[in-house]
Amino acid sequence: MTLFSMDTIGARTAKDGPIGRYLAGGMPDVAVGSVRNVHQLEQACRLLYRKYRRRGYRAENHTGLYFSPYMLGEHSRTFVMEQSHRVLGTVSVFPDDAFGVPVESLYPQEIRRLREHGMRFAEVGLLATELTPRGTDSPRLGTEGQLLPVLLLFKIVLNYALARGLGHLLIAVHPRHRTLYEALGFRPFAEARRYPAVCDNPAIPMVQDLERGIRHAAPALRHFFLASPFSGEHFARTFTQSTDPFRQLFAMACHADGQARGSR
Repeated sequence: MTLFSMDTIGARTAKDGPIGRYLAGGMPDVAVGSVRNVHQLEQACRLLYRKYRRRGYRAENHTGLYFSPYMLGEHSRTFVMEQSHRVLGTVSVFPDDAFGVPVESLYPQEIRRLREHGMRFAEVGLLATELTPRGTDSPRLGTEGQLLPVLLLFKIVLNYALARGLGHLLIAVHPRHRTLYEALGFRPFAEARRYPAVCDNPAIPMVQDLERGIRHAAPALRHFFLASPFSGEHFARTFTQSTDPFRQLFAMACHADGQARGSR
């Protein structure tokens, strides 16, 4: 992965008021890009498990991993944010394909209507961050300390979506996070429902029109998301091992879970 420095955002961002000054500093240099080996993927899935367990989104399992079969999609990407080979954050993006998108299991009619309107979209999911820029942990995505890592992960998701010619992003979030995602340009497109995939916690589906969102974003945010964009090598999924790390890790997890069940 290529090193991404907050310095690449430039001095202009810092001049755009308090938001700009916040975005322009407070984050150490980190490497951001697609998962390319099983070590990165395992760290990401363990991070997701810890965070989702803490938020009550995941039941306990024997593997200590949280993942989705949608991660195997040809155009799906799981991105990780690393420092010194330690995964500090992860997010996945699932472009709509023959298998659909995860939230479709809860909102099939609504997703069908989006397609009927000609929308080309991807769903964003499996978002978690380990540490804040100040080195402390928080269960709330909307706290000041957690916001910058979240924005950095959304930067690479947005850049990838634009590179693939997608016009919209979908996300299903807990209603308590609604305000945060509205600030990022997402709007609800259906009422909240209990979501079995996250232990029946409530989820509200939201959609972001990328063109409109970028056009109407605050100058500091627009510059943050579009200046020095991720591309090419950051999106590539050229694995450093002969075996696809997703299939390798998921097979290991299924085997471990099967052994644990058999020992009961």
